[in-house]
Parts: sequence; C-alpha cells; structure tokens
Amino acid sequence: MHDDRPTGVIPLREQIAARRAAASSKVKYQLTDSEWFAEFLSKQREPIRWLGQERKPAKVYFIRAETGQIKIGMAIDPEARLKNLQTASPVKLEIVATCEGGAEGEAEYHERFAEHRLRNEWFAPHPDILAEVERLSTPTTGG
Repeated sequence: MHDDRPTGVIPLREQIAARRAAASSKVKYQLTDSEWFAEFLSKQREPIRWLGQERKPAKVYFIRAETGQIKIGMAIDPEARLKNLQTASPVKLEIVATCEGGAEGEAEYHERFAEHRLRNEWFAPHPDILAEVERLSTPTTGG
C-alpha cells in the first residue's frame, strides 16, 4: 500500500492515540472516553461556563403571532429565541411579555392554560392568557 503523506507527517488521530497509549502505560487501567469526561467534570472547581459566561436563569416568554396564537416558552435570551423562531415562521412574531421563572414557571403556565393549548407550546388567545400578558407587561409603580 502506497502512502501519499510526506515523510514524518503523522495524522492527528494517530498522534492522539499515541499520547493516550503513553499516558495509559503510566496508569493501571485506561479510561474510556465517557469515564475520562466524567472524571474531568468531577475535578472542575468552577461552574462550567458556556461561551465564556456564567449560565443565567431562564425567563418565561409570551410570544404572539400576528394571527393571534401565543407561544409560552422559556429562554435565557428571549430576544434571541424570537429571532430564531421568526426565521421559521411565515407570520410576524413579537414578544408581548416576559417574567422570571425558568422551566418551573413555564410548566406552571402550561398547566394553568392547558385547556387553551393548540399544539405543544402554542395557545389560543383566550381572555385568561391575554389578561396574564397584560398583567406581566404593565409596569408597576413603587409608592
């Protein structure tokens, strides 16, 4: 078999395998990839950061389609989620309310408005849902 690689060039996969073999010869047993990763995570002293930032708590959002339906979901960044949804939607979408609550808050709203569910996280614009959107989007005055 003829090898077209220049002399002395070792593919990355072979380099990694050689390093693992050398490292494992110093250890009584060799870890599988999943065992190594679990051990690596257990040694982490700081919280895992995503894209260099601490993970923020998710907010519950209410997004209304121009056709009236309302999506109740959660996201760390509701504006980014809106942009993502808008890309796949044939109708205009807008955030009409947000609140703290994360997954638990989202689940509570889904349960509370279950009888108005159209499909998955989309709900009919029932007066109860619209009243909650109004309550969340109305600024409170401190006094």
